[in-house]
Amino acid sequence: MDFKSLQDAQRHLQSFSNPVERMVAEMGLFLGALATPAPRKHIVVLLHGMNTNAEWQEALAEPLRNEANIEPVVVGYGNLHPVKFFIPLLFRIGRIKKVRTDLLGIRKRLPEADISVVAHSFGTYILTNILATEPGLKLHRILLCGAIVDTDYDWSAVEQRICAPVINDIGRWDYYPSLAKSWSWGFGDSGCIGFQNSLVRDRYFEYGHSDFLNVKHMQKYWLPYLLDGRVVSSPYSVIRDVMGFKERAIRAYSWLYLILTLMSGWVLCRWVVLPIFRHVFVP
Repeated sequence: MDFKSLQDAQRHLQSFSNPVERMVAEMGLFLGALATPAPRKHIVVLLHGMNTNAEWQEALAEPLRNEANIEPVVVGYGNLHPVKFFIPLLFRIGRIKKVRTDLLGIRKRLPEADISVVAHSFGTYILTNILATEPGLKLHRILLCGAIVDTDYDWSAVEQRICAPVINDIGRWDYYPSLAKSWSWGFGDSGCIGFQNSLVRDRYFEYGHSDFLNVKHMQKYWLPYLLDGRVVSSPYSVIRDVMGFKERAIRAYSWLYLILTLMSGWVLCRWVVLPIFRHVFVP
């Protein structure tokens, strides 16, 4: 029997006139106070990236199923082709809506459960978009890899609805976040340079875009965080080399710079090359 206050418990005991019955009731209250509360159910949502069948989701789900009170849930939004990736109004909104419906449905069915999310690539964009636009959604732990989220994402605005730190696994040789930022709209390169935010733990690995999605990495670096919040450091975070000027320039080169390059080439040909050609070769 649950009581809202000590006074309620005392009134309950005073209702027993028989000393033996009262002693049994007191013992029941004492043992109930010592009893360990049942652990909360922990749902781990696995959210894939674009243009993939996401085999990694099942590879991570299997060891999670062997843990007590943890239930992995695979959430998807279909296979998003790279061409559709660059047309936000036609294709992004539908994917975000589908995942939002799934997440809110899980929360509605299991209001007392902890919900954590592991997201890769385009899944990181979907997750942070939903988190920013759904003030009623609370998440437990968040693990991102290959993130294409803007580095200026306002984590402080959602701080009360997440369990910090958010883990952001970064691949040193991952160029896709840079391409997403430079050649499309609304994305960022947090999967290349990190968030550099006090609420986020950026971990660096000598990986490409999808190299995180192997069983060895998931067991060593992801499972400890998902199971008990323990963050395993990456040795590469300390010894990684610095990006050179050439690499930074290539990563930053965008459609805007391409237009400027073409315009500059046209001006050069029109006002410099053609006049010289006419002067030299045209009698």
